[in-house]
Amino acid sequence: MSSNFCVIGAILFVCGSCYAQAPTSDVQVPSITNTNSSMKLEDSTPVMLRTKQDLSSAKAKVGDRVPFRVFKDVRVGDLIVIRRGADAWGLVTAVQPRKRKGRPGSFDIAIQSVQLLTGENAPLRAEQHSQGQSRLITDPGLLGVGIPLILFSMLGKGKDAYLPGGSKFAAYLNGDVALDRIALERVQPPPVQRKGPATVTIFPSDAWVHLPVYCGKVALAKLPPSAYLKIQLPPGKYFFRSNDEQSVEVRLEEGQEVYLHMQIVVLKGRMNIKGHLVQVDNEDGEEGIAHLRRIADKDVTKVSDANLAELKATPEVK
Repeated sequence: MSSNFCVIGAILFVCGSCYAQAPTSDVQVPSITNTNSSMKLEDSTPVMLRTKQDLSSAKAKVGDRVPFRVFKDVRVGDLIVIRRGADAWGLVTAVQPRKRKGRPGSFDIAIQSVQLLTGENAPLRAEQHSQGQSRLITDPGLLGVGIPLILFSMLGKGKDAYLPGGSKFAAYLNGDVALDRIALERVQPPPVQRKGPATVTIFPSDAWVHLPVYCGKVALAKLPPSAYLKIQLPPGKYFFRSNDEQSVEVRLEEGQEVYLHMQIVVLKGRMNIKGHLVQVDNEDGEEGIAHLRRIADKDVTKVSDANLAELKATPEVK
């Protein structure tokens, strides 16, 4: 009888030990989840930046803080880590004023950090050297007849270094950055619900000519140098071109925005100017039209009145 009680007691002791250990195993689950959610933004990941303001060697001082903004999202897998529009910073590390003998001014910038989507900062590495133009005349062909001109140029100062706002830079992550996937998921921007027709915007380079723009067989407009063209089209495949022999194929989805840049090609040996269209990133497109006006509706073919089959046709090269 006593032996039976001993067996029962042993069983109860073993079962009690099992239940006592169960909560300890559950506490380890969050640590396993955190391990699984760990991510990494790798060293040397490129971050595309633009300057927020004009910079000049005439005004810059060593130690000045220089603001930048990110113009392309940086992702790890399906998650945005550095969002377009995020702030980045650098410092002016050297300034050389312009001097006599035609020596130009210059300045150096070290790009240092960028803000992550979570609000933390990540270190960057990049250096930019900007230098003005020298005014010293060194053309050997001017020796003799041009000596007075050369001496005069030595008395003058070179030009200041100047970097306009919106200038592009590529900076690189300075070391691996540990990320928490769960924290990133919480701050992801909501998905864009695109509906309705697609939008195509065509903008020019700096030029002095009006160049034609075609969609399929339909002549849309003549693009002036100071304006951009914007049209809306149903989803589908389209071909755009100017007066060159190459067209750009664009596959439009519902609600999509696309930007096409008109490049200028001047053929050698003759006064013959061609326009060539290329698709660019939306960020570059938005920058490209920032200081342009939109072409008046009266100067653009009304797309809604055009035949859809002709709009989607492969352009005819004349």
